[in-house]
Amino acid sequence: MQSLMMELTDIHQHILPSIDDGAKDWEQSIEMLRICREEGIHTVIATPHFDRYRYHSECADLPAVVEELNQRSREQEIGVQVLLGAEVFCEPGIYRRLREGKIPTLAGSRYVLVEYGYEEPFSVLQKNIQMLAEDGFTVVMAHVERYSCIRKDMDCLYDLKEDYKALVQVNASDLMGNAGFMMQRFCRNLLKKDLIDFIATDGHNVSSRVPRLKASAEYVVKKKGEAYAEKIFCENPQRIILNKRI
Repeated sequence: MQSLMMELTDIHQHILPSIDDGAKDWEQSIEMLRICREEGIHTVIATPHFDRYRYHSECADLPAVVEELNQRSREQEIGVQVLLGAEVFCEPGIYRRLREGKIPTLAGSRYVLVEYGYEEPFSVLQKNIQMLAEDGFTVVMAHVERYSCIRKDMDCLYDLKEDYKALVQVNASDLMGNAGFMMQRFCRNLLKKDLIDFIATDGHNVSSRVPRLKASAEYVVKKKGEAYAEKIFCENPQRIILNKRI
């Protein structure tokens, strides 16, 4: 298990300071990195919210913020690398902004982490994923367990995967029961059906939404074996970073 823990990559974390509802300042960002190191996470993709109604992350110089965070990490010998990404809320304007490069993809790849309204009908998710696929992007569905249309029929994920190569991300905390038994059971059913492509922290702070990944990795090893755990915690995230097909 030690070899797996040294290779963990977190593709969904709100670690950049004073950008959205994540880390409030540099001190908290650094503390989140320290927690990542303790959890065996060696690479984090920072995913600030892009939502015209709540957050305006495109107004910030995000590459410079990431570079400063990496510099502070090196100076304090934390040993965790941060890459730039985004969590993009599904709305009409995202298509143009992604094409124009105004919204970061995950580590500069073809992969886009997309968030949907929790009560959106399946038709909205399907259309969004289709349109982004036609533009050459591959959608990673953020915390898929939160969407009521998916909870009603998780088998619809097979169609999204087959038709548009969509990928599924689940929050580690939900898999481990932090959001209650029903959410935990749903996540574990996704795992049983091999529908999960990534488990990530969706970490926001050092109190209520802490970037912890180790317990979920250990659970997946126990239930599905080390090869499967390596795939969703290590291999698939690295394929994003290298911009290779999953």
